[in-house]
Amino acid sequence: HFESYNLEKYIDIFWKGIYLHKLAELTVKVPESTPAAALDFEYCSTANFHLMPPQFSMDPWFKVKSIILTVKKRFLPPGVFSFMPYLKFADLSETELEILPDRAFTGCSNLEEVLLPDTMYSLGPDAFSMTSIEKLSLPSSLVFIGARCFASSLITEIEQKSIPKIIKTRAFEGCYNLRAPLAIGPETVLSTQTYAGCTSLTELDLENYRVVPSSFFVGCVNITKVII
Repeated sequence: HFESYNLEKYIDIFWKGIYLHKLAELTVKVPESTPAAALDFEYCSTANFHLMPPQFSMDPWFKVKSIILTVKKRFLPPGVFSFMPYLKFADLSETELEILPDRAFTGCSNLEEVLLPDTMYSLGPDAFSMTSIEKLSLPSSLVFIGARCFASSLITEIEQKSIPKIIKTRAFEGCYNLRAPLAIGPETVLSTQTYAGCTSLTELDLENYRVVPSSFFVGCVNITKVII
């Protein structure tokens, strides 16, 4: 837990490898003074964590399980937490993020819980694609869900506090555990193949749909009831 250390100091400790072969769990609580450019954890597994050299990050004993951000920033870099194979919990609720960046959690195969701030109005493309997250509470200010946002994830249930204005293509493609589509309004802009392959969907209420786009529910082979 490195809440009180500055980044340069504890990254230097990391790189020297002091007892890291025994590390089983790491919680990173980033202080408010941290520059936004420093917040990129992608190299914790396979890609572009610019605070740590790749030969360090790819070592299998580096098992970050939880991340807590308290820095008051509005933006994070794309792929910031992607492909962190041991990450289970991420708390962003104390930040002032407005956009969850593209590929934010892509490939986090053990992800269980993510807390999002009320200031967030957009989930970027592939933000939760190929993750193991099953439940998520969406912020009350959310209006935009990017392409493939939850594609091929284990998402089962989504708690909504608002109606999205835009849902991009294939947002839930291959989410075979998803139990129900998102509630929408008459003005919600929809795209093609949003729920393609969502085989757990059994009932659809289309009363608020002005148009059902092409292949919107393609491959949803277990739908038995449709309300129009």
